[in-house]
Amino acid sequence: MAAQHPGGGFGGGPGQAAHLLPTYASVCALAIVGRPGPDGGWDQIDRKKLYAFFMSLKQPDGSFLVAHHAEVDVRGIYCLLVTATLLDILTPELVAGTASFIASCQTYEGGFASASQPYYAASPTAPAHPGLLDTPRPALGEAHGGYTFCALAAWVLLRPFRDDDEAPPSIDAGRLLRWLAMMQGSEIEMGGFRGRTNKLVDGCYSWWCGGAFALLEALGVGKHDHGAGPARGGEPATEGWADADGLSSSSSCRLSTD
Repeated sequence: MAAQHPGGGFGGGPGQAAHLLPTYASVCALAIVGRPGPDGGWDQIDRKKLYAFFMSLKQPDGSFLVAHHAEVDVRGIYCLLVTATLLDILTPELVAGTASFIASCQTYEGGFASASQPYYAASPTAPAHPGLLDTPRPALGEAHGGYTFCALAAWVLLRPFRDDDEAPPSIDAGRLLRWLAMMQGSEIEMGGFRGRTNKLVDGCYSWWCGGAFALLEALGVGKHDHGAGPARGGEPATEGWADADGLSSSSSCRLSTD
């Protein structure tokens, strides 16, 4: 608790600036070893200040900075959503536009990058927080296993919330499934996973890429029980795919609008 910042959130240690990653780690640790009541840690988390800290990091495109005066990163968004879920402070206000931002981070390969190019004002004299331009936002950087897991996990956590857009955002689940499968190494690499195209396998990506398959299954993608009926939560079922390259309308996963 000594790492809790007086302005909300947690730093890496006492007296350090608040940051989404140590905030996630601190709250997860307290969820495991803390307890309710005085000096138990869990009830001493200042939820009101933490929520205000989260809102202070929110950007016009629905993304979040990982800390004040820092960068946008989908890993930070995942940490924020998990923390807000554990503390029951996840609100429509907090996540407005976030699903659209996550969708914009998907690259042409199918995986997700760390962020996307923001399009705000067309001139430097525009207001400080103008509405987003209609121009599509390309992903920044290449698809990466760690970013992909965090983006997809954030997408799953956002399912109960509606987006403010008239049409709910969607991700290309077929292309994502194909990319994840292609990240697995050859027999000589013992079936490990790589984090990016044309890289060596690495043990950590068996977690990041391997875990993404379970998240896709939670969205109803890749289920093989043809008698199970439609996928849960309004996600389209995937029966009828010839293979992962078949980018038909059934391969587009949308947030539930039920």
